[in-house]
Amino acid sequence: MKAFGYLLLIGIFIGAWCPWFEATEAKQLIYNKVRESQSTLQNGCVLTIDQNSLVKMPFGYKQTVAYNCTLNTDFLTEGENAAFVFFFKEVINVPHPIIK
Repeated sequence: MKAFGYLLLIGIFIGAWCPWFEATEAKQLIYNKVRESQSTLQNGCVLTIDQNSLVKMPFGYKQTVAYNCTLNTDFLTEGENAAFVFFFKEVINVPHPIIK
């Protein structure tokens, strides 16, 4: 049982470090997800990626993705999220603003 615990800790450490997952691959995954989300947004909405915001975190990378929606001159919705890419190549938290 003790050996299993040690193996589990080693596995968690290696998973958190994820040496096989490179920044260029993470950037491409985020770009693809943003492009996919962009195609489903309403007219007048745009998603932008802050190219200098990619940061390595435990279990993956995070990068800032901003959104800006303008339907007319009186209405503006904007903000940003930190999109996260897990070492198993799943992207979460890409913003998708919903216009009321």
